[in-house]
Amino acid sequence: MPRIDDCRKQNHYWSTCLLLTICLLFSSVILFYSANAFDPNATKYVFVKKWGSRGTGDGQFSLPVTIIMDSKGNLIVNERGNSRVQKFDSNGTFLLKFGSAGKGDGQFTDPEHLAIDSDGNVYVTDRKNNNIQVFKPVN
Repeated sequence: MPRIDDCRKQNHYWSTCLLLTICLLFSSVILFYSANAFDPNATKYVFVKKWGSRGTGDGQFSLPVTIIMDSKGNLIVNERGNSRVQKFDSNGTFLLKFGSAGKGDGQFTDPEHLAIDSDGNVYVTDRKNNNIQVFKPVN
């Protein structure tokens, strides 16, 4: 049978371990927030605006994934839920859309990433169709 002194020593050991763990965790949190919250050169952001809502119409979204900007400042967004790409001006005004659900040319099953080159061609990766499609701007 354990002696009372042995139990006290064991409880003291675990209490000390718990106290040290809490102190280390607290110190880590303090150091993290101190390093980030009090940096005078840290960039701060404020809300500016938003656009869109849930749906299938022009300017509406269903699972938007990626956004890129073209050389004119227009924003191009692909969305998985509607299997399409939409283009907006810098104010968020709808300009055009392309793509539809399917496996053919100009169709997507799971559009994931976008890229744009210096000629304005838009590249769309499609995970489930296992392809990359390129779209050329038409004036």
